[in-house]
This record gives sequence, structure tokens and C-alpha cells, in this order.
Amino acid sequence: MKYVTEMNSIIAEWKKTCIYNLTVAFPKEILNKQQLSTKSWTDIISASYDLIQEPDTISRAYSTNCFILGAAAGPNKLAGFDRDQNVYAFYKNTFGPSLKFATDLLDQNAFAAEPNAYVILPSGTPYNNGLPASLQYITPRAMMMHTVSKNENAHKVDDILFSKHLGIVVIKAVPELPKPALNWAAQNNVKVY
Repeated sequence: MKYVTEMNSIIAEWKKTCIYNLTVAFPKEILNKQQLSTKSWTDIISASYDLIQEPDTISRAYSTNCFILGAAAGPNKLAGFDRDQNVYAFYKNTFGPSLKFATDLLDQNAFAAEPNAYVILPSGTPYNNGLPASLQYITPRAMMMHTVSKNENAHKVDDILFSKHLGIVVIKAVPELPKPALNWAAQNNVKVY
């Protein structure tokens, strides 16, 4: 689908610009630009977090997010999904519930606080059209959201970087929650469906 291709092209452009700026900011670090620019936002945020030196984890997480957002935008402020109204409509219609959930979490300063745990949003809740979602820690101010979608085209869209109040949520539409999230839910008696 054309909209998926266009969204993935924009996301790839953001990642490429972010990695280029990462290598400029940390010239002494040996970073494989080609490889890192094809990774997930989770990997890119984690790599940046490892490079940034701050006295405490929260300051380091804020600095990482500021760096990622500035580096991904680049000096020319890269075009977003709204450069094509049809692509933007697909983005909002397909990811709208997940974006609203992410917005509410960031408005409440609510982050997935445990590195090896998940927050599971079960089906039957008002968010995500009654489908489950999982949140996973990346840094103290960034988290990964896997959101179950019945739209197969949504599964083909790469991970989306979403930010508000200097917090980051990386959103990926999936046909089913990742196995580690389902395993964690089973082990912790968390209902998914």
C-alpha cells in the first residue's frame, strides 16, 4: 500500500538523520551507521542512552530524549507524515487509539518503570479499540508500546516515534502481543484477553 511505503520512507529518513547526528556528536565512538539506521527506535534510544553521560538516570533519560528528538529532526526539520494528507489520514485513522493512549500516558507522566516488566493493557478497555497493548521500559523516560491491530497494513508500518513533554513512546502495530509480553502476563497473572 502506498501509504505504508510513504510512512516507512519517512521513518527511515528520520532514523538515518538521527544516526548521522549521533555519529557527529560522538566521533570517538565506533558506530555502524548502516546497521544502526536499520534498527528499531528502541535500539537507537538505548544506544544513545548508553553514550550520554549524566549524573543520574532521569537527567540522562531527559538528555537522551532531547538528543533523539533534535537529532531525528535534523537542522532542516524533516517532513512528517502530514506532508501528504492521505498518508496523514491513514496514520491518524490507523494509529489514533494508540496515539491517544500514548498522549494520556505522557500527560500523566506515567512510564513503564521496571526494566524487565511489562504493563499490559488488556482487551475490553476503552483504549486501542478494545484490543490489548503492552508497554515496555526503554529508559526512565521512554517506552515501547506494542499495540494489537486487526489492520494488516498497520503491521507493515515500521516503529513510530511519538513524543510529548520530553517523554517518548515508540509505537509498533502487531497482530499479537510479543511472546515475552504474553509470557510475562502469564507468569504475573495478568489478564490479556
